[in-house]
Amino acid sequence: MIEASTAQITFDLVMEEDMCFVEGCYKLLNKDWRIFIISKKKNVHKMIVEKEVTWESGNTGIVVKLPENVRLNKINAMKILSDILDVSAWSEVIGPDSMQLR
Repeated sequence: MIEASTAQITFDLVMEEDMCFVEGCYKLLNKDWRIFIISKKKNVHKMIVEKEVTWESGNTGIVVKLPENVRLNKINAMKILSDILDVSAWSEVIGPDSMQLR
């Protein structure tokens, strides 16, 4: 039996029902904190995922671009990241600020 993959997540912004931009950090089991940025973009017709993005600080993470008509809130952000990272459950915690990690 395969054990479910769980991870920690923290959001930098106060989450609303539909946002144009979300940023925060995630931590997979036995890994360092990583950064995620999810944003809606004009002229994007399907989700674009940039894995293993490296910022000037040397920290890594994920950038996701979505079509403007996609609803972006906490639940959808976690689902998007779950699908990309193969995470079955998130534990929301107080974690590092992604802008400081970048």
